[in-house]
Amino acid sequence: MKKTEKIRFEIDPHNRLVYEKTGRKSDVSGFRTVVDGKFEIDKDNQLTYHVKKAQGNIPQQLKLKGKWALDKDHNLALTLDKWGNQIAGNKLTIKSELVDAKDNMLSFALTTKDSKKNTHIYIVKLGGR
Repeated sequence: MKKTEKIRFEIDPHNRLVYEKTGRKSDVSGFRTVVDGKFEIDKDNQLTYHVKKAQGNIPQQLKLKGKWALDKDHNLALTLDKWGNQIAGNKLTIKSELVDAKDNMLSFALTTKDSKKNTHIYIVKLGGR
C-alpha cells in the first residue's frame, strides 16, 4: 500500500512560498524549498502561485484552496482545505496592505523579494460580499 505524500506550505518573510514534502521518508531530512514566484487570486478566489523557474518536481503552478480571512494586522490569511495533497488546516499568511475596498472586491498590495534580492510589488484582488 503506497502512502500518499503530503505537502506542507508556508510563506517566508519575503512573501515567497515554501514547499515541504511530508509523510514519506526522504534521503534528506527536513527538505524544504523556497520557491520564487507570484501569487494570483482567480475569479473564484482560489489562490495560485506561479513559479518563476521550475525546480525539481515542483509544478509551474501551485493551486491552493481554502477559506480566506484577515489577520489582526489586515494581512491575507488562507486556511487550507483538504484538497489534493495539501494539508488541511495549514494556514498561510501573506503580508499585504489593503489598498482599495469596493462593494464586491478588496485589493491588496504585496511586496516580495526574489532569490536575487530584487523587490517586486503587485496587486491581488479578493472578490465577494
